[in-house]
Amino acid sequence: MNSANVKKILITGANGFIGVHLVNHALKAGYSILAGVRKDSDTSHLEESDASIICLDYLNQKRLSEQLRNENFDYIIHVAGVTVAKNRAGYSEGNGTTTANLLFALKEKNIKKFVFISSLAARGPGIDSVDQPVSSYGESKLEAEQLVQNSGLPFLNVRPTGVYGSGNYEFLPLFKWAKHGIIISLGNPHRKLSFIHVTDLCELILQGLKRNEKMVSASDGNTYTLTEVNDTIKQVIGRKWYINISIPNWFFKAMMAYVGVFVSSIFKRTWPYPKGKVRELIADDWSLQDVGKEYKFQYDLKSGFVHMARFYSENGRM
Repeated sequence: MNSANVKKILITGANGFIGVHLVNHALKAGYSILAGVRKDSDTSHLEESDASIICLDYLNQKRLSEQLRNENFDYIIHVAGVTVAKNRAGYSEGNGTTTANLLFALKEKNIKKFVFISSLAARGPGIDSVDQPVSSYGESKLEAEQLVQNSGLPFLNVRPTGVYGSGNYEFLPLFKWAKHGIIISLGNPHRKLSFIHVTDLCELILQGLKRNEKMVSASDGNTYTLTEVNDTIKQVIGRKWYINISIPNWFFKAMMAYVGVFVSSIFKRTWPYPKGKVRELIADDWSLQDVGKEYKFQYDLKSGFVHMARFYSENGRM
């Protein structure tokens, strides 16, 4: 391929779970990659790739503009952000301010498309035409979406639902408990959930560089009840018997509040499950309507869980 025809993408948050996969998929698709990371980030997953690495100061508008002034790229996929912060201001700074500063740094550049990786949390639970996030995290993602929409740049806002796959450890406790014959069921067993494997999300994002959508809600096109999710975990683990433990919403909310106070006061650490996050975890409807018909997905939940369980096993996690 003629190097002059190779398109270059700046991917922020390139050392994170989604970012690392996105870098690898984009390289395989023939793009040149500038991988944006924060200072002191672990870049071990990037160092064996052909991506060029740049450290970016997202919270310093002037410094960020200087860092990008002499960098040339055709597209930007903005993954960097925060999922855990001390308070609402922390979420707004980590997702809203960083996006505003990045858009400012790009104002003199000829960008073909700015792709912002948001979250279904910006919509909130329930199928509704009006966005109603229930957490400070969701509010900050919605704030960033609006900044992108009003930037004047060609853009695409992507709202992934629950993203899983190799390198993601959020499901690890559930798989480990299931391996020991324990299935944890949180809240309403009939609540509606949706997911997307990180491989399929990356393909959707890269296709979005050339499509005309302004907003895409990303799932594998299916809706799963909590019972179906637990049954899928059982099938993947393959035990003959399981003990099912149901945790009611009221108990989970009380437990998270109590542990949160303990962690914050004793260990002086930011608790990753504030009230808003708890509301998201127990919400009855995270389904999506008419999503994915124009895309071909590699994984449904079972094949995706098999792939992820293999990753856990090969890395000695279970």
